[in-house]
Amino acid sequence: MDDQAGLTLIEEIVAIALLTVVLGAILLSLEVAGKTAPRDIERGHALHEAQVGLDSLERELRQASAINATAPNLVDADITRGGETVRVRYDCHYPRCVRQQLADDGSVASEAVVVEPLLNGTTANPVFTYTPPDTFPPSFVEARVEVPARGSAQDGYQHQIVLDDGFELRNVTLGR
Repeated sequence: MDDQAGLTLIEEIVAIALLTVVLGAILLSLEVAGKTAPRDIERGHALHEAQVGLDSLERELRQASAINATAPNLVDADITRGGETVRVRYDCHYPRCVRQQLADDGSVASEAVVVEPLLNGTTANPVFTYTPPDTFPPSFVEARVEVPARGSAQDGYQHQIVLDDGFELRNVTLGR
């Protein structure tokens, strides 16, 4: 009977207590991760959508052959693509930034939302800044968009995502 090995009752109780603490910590971290994952996913979607909108706006305006009008939340330009010139306007007033393609008479032929929801686009917090500031047409445009990090979720993050970038109007400034 001397070769029988085993655990005493006290050793088993201590092992069960330690196992309970470790398992509880693991389950708690999984619960926290499960609650924050949807907010992180929404933040990722909001960031991606804002980046795509800002990139498409910049890509198109970078190709402008003429600037027709500028304002703190608006750029109206002629874009030449494939030998054809189209007139586009980016109207970025709170709560959205819209790309409008204009007909020859200046009326809106088509419209598409580029960034929504847009938190800036006001007089105090504009989307576009031009350099040099008092020269028309400008040679450089800075675009800044602010969107909520919560995306479409109401209980998401409460901070905002700010994206800004600038681009030279190289085709417009060629003739200067």
